[in-house]
Amino acid sequence: IMRIELKFRHMQQSQEPTDYVHQHAHKLEKFEMKPVKVEFTFTAEKSSQRVDIHVRGDDIEMHAHADAATFFE
Repeated sequence: IMRIELKFRHMQQSQEPTDYVHQHAHKLEKFEMKPVKVEFTFTAEKSSQRVDIHVRGDDIEMHAHADAATFFE
């Protein structure tokens, strides 16, 4: 079973990104790595917003991030 953890920095927790993550994170399960834990960190800064993703599986660990004007670009 995949565990999903959400963190919010410099902003209040919001239902919109939480719902979005829970709707789309299950797509990771189709890959052979079988993720065990996925951490999403949402950071609001002055002129941009950033999402960092950290995926841990049995034999793999991956990191990714994206910067944009809004979280949903």
